[in-house]
Amino acid sequence: MKQLIYTLSLLAISQAALAVTPIDRDEVPIDSLETRQLEEVQVYAQTPLVKEANELWRVPGGVTMITPTVMREFHLQNMTDLTALVPGLYIPDYGSGYNAPIYYRGIGSRSGSSAASLYIDGVPTLTQTLKKDILDAASIRVMSASQSSTYGRNSMAGNIHVRTVSPFEKQGLEVLLRGGSYMTGRGQAIYRTLLSPEWGVTVGGYVQYLGGYFTNQYDGKKSDRSLTGGGTIRSEWRRGAHSLILSANADGVDQGAFPYAPKDPETGKVMAPNINRPGTYKRFSTQERISYTYAGDEADLHLTGGVEYLHGKIHMDQDYSPADVFSVNQREKQLATTLELALKSKGEGRFHWTTGLSAFYLHSDHLSPVEIYPDGLQKLVQPQLNRAMAMMAKRGIKMPGKLLADTEMALNNNQSWKKDCGVAAYVEGSIADFVIPHLTLTAGLRVDLEHQGFDYDSDFASKVIMEMNRGGKTMRMPQPIGGRVKDHGSQTFLVALPKLALSYDLTDDFNAFITVSRGYKTGGYSDQVMTQTAMQAAFASLMPKPGAKPGRPAPIDLDNLPIVPSDPKSAAYEPEYGINYEVGFRARLFENRLLLTTTVFDTRISNQQITRFVTTSAGRYVDNAGRSRSTGVEVTTAWQILPGLRASASYGYAASKFEVWHASVTSPTGEKKKVDMAGNFVPYMPQNTASALLSYHKGLDHRVLKAVHASVEYSGVGPIYRDPENTVREDFYSLLGARAGVQLGLVDVTLWGRNLLNTEYHPFYFSFFGQDLFQKGAPLTLGVDLSISL
Repeated sequence: MKQLIYTLSLLAISQAALAVTPIDRDEVPIDSLETRQLEEVQVYAQTPLVKEANELWRVPGGVTMITPTVMREFHLQNMTDLTALVPGLYIPDYGSGYNAPIYYRGIGSRSGSSAASLYIDGVPTLTQTLKKDILDAASIRVMSASQSSTYGRNSMAGNIHVRTVSPFEKQGLEVLLRGGSYMTGRGQAIYRTLLSPEWGVTVGGYVQYLGGYFTNQYDGKKSDRSLTGGGTIRSEWRRGAHSLILSANADGVDQGAFPYAPKDPETGKVMAPNINRPGTYKRFSTQERISYTYAGDEADLHLTGGVEYLHGKIHMDQDYSPADVFSVNQREKQLATTLELALKSKGEGRFHWTTGLSAFYLHSDHLSPVEIYPDGLQKLVQPQLNRAMAMMAKRGIKMPGKLLADTEMALNNNQSWKKDCGVAAYVEGSIADFVIPHLTLTAGLRVDLEHQGFDYDSDFASKVIMEMNRGGKTMRMPQPIGGRVKDHGSQTFLVALPKLALSYDLTDDFNAFITVSRGYKTGGYSDQVMTQTAMQAAFASLMPKPGAKPGRPAPIDLDNLPIVPSDPKSAAYEPEYGINYEVGFRARLFENRLLLTTTVFDTRISNQQITRFVTTSAGRYVDNAGRSRSTGVEVTTAWQILPGLRASASYGYAASKFEVWHASVTSPTGEKKKVDMAGNFVPYMPQNTASALLSYHKGLDHRVLKAVHASVEYSGVGPIYRDPENTVREDFYSLLGARAGVQLGLVDVTLWGRNLLNTEYHPFYFSFFGQDLFQKGAPLTLGVDLSISL
């Protein structure tokens, strides 16, 4: 069966993104301007901006352009592949297609709100779909520093914008077939055509299979095999000053997931997963987008909207071991809608402006029943029973015996509903030749109003054993315990997000800038806190009620658990705010053959969001820890050394440290402890990111052999501290890849390799009941691509 799926994945004809299809570079004469100019310079010129008053080259802040060449050479397929290609950007693969957090410039958290916003063709993406394939991408623009004054919520560290290929730009059929080690297979195709001079259409899809890297010791099967597929369709109409784009994407995922394992105490190496209930993740998601533009004489009008749907299923063995402790079957549905209106001035005058309105709605349903098995009852319930007996003894309540955890399974049902909606308005203007020639002043302000609703229903039911000694005989009497919490909470945020910047054009090819801006990551609710609250209510039911016989808890009906008071505020966390100071420059040198950008930044963060583990279960919650500061530098360069030979490199350094941690941190159990972590590195943030690419392409005047090409690519990340206490650290690691191929007429054959040094690295770490667990990164992988352009 696996061989059949593998073969089908190689033969399937579906979507071909530009990142992996050949570019007919040999069609351009070798001494033409376009082969001597950098691709990045061309993409800068071709990328329009809607929400910014300035053109892209003069935007006062860091900008990184990911071109088709870079996407192809680095095998860029989804957002996690952007790690280190953009200086300071880290999007780790956490072991499933569920989601991926964004860490950028020392800003971000493992759970909670995103550090950077994601737009596709001008439409924001709100659902958890960062692990979707990037279909038919023409370029990716990453704007660093706070972009909240224009893009609003969750743009505190930057904005990522994916632009897909228009059928007016390129027509024809592109096909890719890929095969590689670990039963890697991919088939994709895309077809673009003009049905008339005013109407173009794109249609395509893909299917991909991975046999798996890691074998589960428990059953001998692969822990991370995956089958994914999806498609895209786009209809674009242009007439005079009007243009209209209707597009849609859909994708599905069926994969083994969460291949976590501890380290071998003797070798220090991460062992193979050993899990008695292997994890899985399944997802179906869609996104529909509409974009209308009217190019007026004085201003351009842009109207965009989108609808997203996601349905995901997770089965996870939460103890990640052969023991019977926990497992969860999570079901999640998300529905999101967005609408944005932007108006941007035109003309050659000194003053330029842009303004707009936006609105969004996001609804999420979560259902996550947790099954707690006998080993888990000993780990989780017995310590609670011991505390309950100690508390009753302290109160003078005499127990007829001791309490023991049951040996049968317990069930913890959790359901929550979240509704998030908001509106915003923004304006930005720039004045050229401000005070002195070539100096431009840019000022902007955005006001966001957001309301969140949170409904939850969580219960915990089990039995405890009352063990008594009567007449020399041991008696064991079962006693049901249980509790249920059900309530509604809400919170509202009103945020003003200003920006002020100066930029100076020393020449047409040298621009320097300084910027001050405010950003924010929105707050929210950690629904797993309610699991802990329900368990506390269950253990509280052990306490004798007034008038009851001493040592005898009140009877509990497990089929009709009593609802106990709870506080939704205990699950809430506040927005994170940041003030960003930035200075830098960008330069085009040697007739646009060399591009250099340098930025220095300092971000002051308040209400720092930190992910913490619930103290008596496997759940997580987000806490506002205090203040932090992230300082660093970023450098990017690209160089067209010779016709056909180009090099690019990027480096980012970010030191993100706590300045003030709350003197008292309260866990969901109500326990308080004094901590002082000032000076510690904020967890999960890499201090260094680096990447480099050297590529060569030579067009040949031959009847069959049209071109040869080769490239070598490098990326490095680290060190990364994995916990707020800075006790676990991932050292800096490097990954090396290479590609080499030939173009035979319309067919391109390329051999490729990734992680050529077979570096062992760990994208993910966490601690579960005192055990450190890691996820290994993908090992050395080799393969071949066969691509055809017609």
